[in-house]
Amino acid sequence: MKRIERCRRCCAVLLVVMMVMVLTASPAVAQETNPTPDKSSYTKTTYRIDTEIRGAAGTITGAREVVEGDTAVVTWAVADPERYEVKYVLVDGEVMPELRTLSEVTLLADKDHKVTVIIDQKSGTTVPTNPIVPPTNPTDPTDPEIPVQGQVTLKDGIVKTGNTIQIPIVITENQGIASLKLNLEYDKTALQLVNTIAGDGFDGEVFKRISQDASDILVWQTEKLGTNVNGTGTLAILEFQAPEDAQTGDYTIKITCDSDNTLTADGEEKTFTCTDGVVTVVDFIYGDVNDSSDVNINDADLVAKYVAGWAAYQNINLDAADVDLNGKVTLRDAAIISRHVAGWEGYENMPNTADPLPLPGN
Repeated sequence: MKRIERCRRCCAVLLVVMMVMVLTASPAVAQETNPTPDKSSYTKTTYRIDTEIRGAAGTITGAREVVEGDTAVVTWAVADPERYEVKYVLVDGEVMPELRTLSEVTLLADKDHKVTVIIDQKSGTTVPTNPIVPPTNPTDPTDPEIPVQGQVTLKDGIVKTGNTIQIPIVITENQGIASLKLNLEYDKTALQLVNTIAGDGFDGEVFKRISQDASDILVWQTEKLGTNVNGTGTLAILEFQAPEDAQTGDYTIKITCDSDNTLTADGEEKTFTCTDGVVTVVDFIYGDVNDSSDVNINDADLVAKYVAGWAAYQNINLDAADVDLNGKVTLRDAAIISRHVAGWEGYENMPNTADPLPLPGN
């Protein structure tokens, strides 16, 4: 009996030892078979979509964080469309005239974005009798069978009635052409093409324009017919004038590529994807608050005195004074005008919606 009792005690001790060994070894086994995942390997870059309504009442939706590569839709609406309208839509500080008559924009999450919608009271200006519908950018080639050779883009701009504006034609992703023909369409009651200026992205002696200076048909050809030109940049600058009696509003300049006359050196037909431009015709010059047809330091001084409440300076052109397009006239506008007149880098053009404002050396 004593021998049996000793055997039971030994078995009990052995069982306890084995349990201790299992318990102490199990964390190591668990760690070995189920390693803690590296959370950093699952982290995705996110970008911020910010929105803002300025001026009159309205709604805007779409502000959120978006994972890189996804898209986000920002929508907006005017609270009182009978009396108010969208005056400007800015994306990342850039005025987008083609969005003014729309109610949404789709953004790709490749960086932080900000959409600003500025609402203002409707003016008594008559709407153009034949308004041009904002373009769908980019315009697809008319014949999908013809290889796309690159991208042709017309830039947007703002011009006062009676003044001229220069609109660049920019070519990107050019795979090589020996000749190119582009056609222009626009409302000639609001815009008149007065000149075509050589751009800085092409050698005019190599890729020579053979069309007239102020023609809606633009044709280029290489001097050496057996050579393709692969240049990119500003192909030409179109100079338009807005007549004194032009009606204010947004006007599309439609540009198309004539594939029959856009050829490589071996005679193969090519085409370019084309993006139209939009010119906004206004009856004032941004920064010219005293309507003198010139922007100078006096305009900055007038804005400052207006803000300071001087009684004799309350009749300035408030539309022209709002050079940052935030719907109000402040000393910020005076600073922008002063720096524009002084020739500061980053203040060459107005309106100027940069935020923050650029400073020398930054």
